[in-house]
Amino acid sequence: MRLPPDFETAWTLSFLGARAIPGLELVDNLRYGRVVTLGDSLHWFEGRFAEADLTHGTTPAAPRSGSRQMARWLFDLDADLEPFREMARRDRILAPLVRRRPGLRRPLLLDPFEATVRAIIGQLVSVAAASTLLTRLVQTFGTVLTSRRGPALAFPSAADLEAAGHRRLARLGLPRGKANALVAVAERCRRGDLDWADLRGDAALADRVLRRIPGIGPWTSGYVRWRGLGDPDAFLDADLGIIKALEARRLARRDIGRRTDRWRPWRGFAIAHLWAALAE
Repeated sequence: MRLPPDFETAWTLSFLGARAIPGLELVDNLRYGRVVTLGDSLHWFEGRFAEADLTHGTTPAAPRSGSRQMARWLFDLDADLEPFREMARRDRILAPLVRRRPGLRRPLLLDPFEATVRAIIGQLVSVAAASTLLTRLVQTFGTVLTSRRGPALAFPSAADLEAAGHRRLARLGLPRGKANALVAVAERCRRGDLDWADLRGDAALADRVLRRIPGIGPWTSGYVRWRGLGDPDAFLDADLGIIKALEARRLARRDIGRRTDRWRPWRGFAIAHLWAALAE
């Protein structure tokens, strides 16, 4: 598969590597691999980057179209960045960031439920702390896939976490509120109260439905919409990294909401640029 000519491979793999869950994911400077669910079966998906190309496949073998669709979603390859870039060229904060990385895209997740679990666990903790807790979660409740590269673990399903209950989740080191929130999300998934297909197409509905769940506030909802639902306008104005990046560009915290409203409806692409700017 041909990559966009300005695709930011190094940053994408760096972002994914910092959040990779051992057993579930494998990331190095050339590839991203992970366990995925196709229908009722588990597979190992792997995408390999080589200059302007991305090769992809699954083990056990699955339809090539399925692997291609996963790759295009995971690496945001179908995003039309031009409307965002056109807006950003006229913006004091975004213009220099977009000039530096014009092809920056969002590293997405295939499963909105997984995105929700990651977001809940990631509330008010560092990326490293969240990764430690997520690793315990996957190692305790993940289903084993034996592939050609050895055993790997699937991300726990909603049924897995509902069956675990908040007490077993709390024993992983999760605060009680987060454990309760995970069970609440899992229960709603089982009952069909969370129709991810409907939420993917309606950002306002997604925000309302997610924030009705105890333990999910604006940051968590925004993260789910950003990585799990692909909402191009999802924004995290209370995220400490985004606040730090904006303050470094002489934007006071009290002014962030009003100022970033100018970036609608493309604020989701700005998130990647602001987080990437933190490493500079």
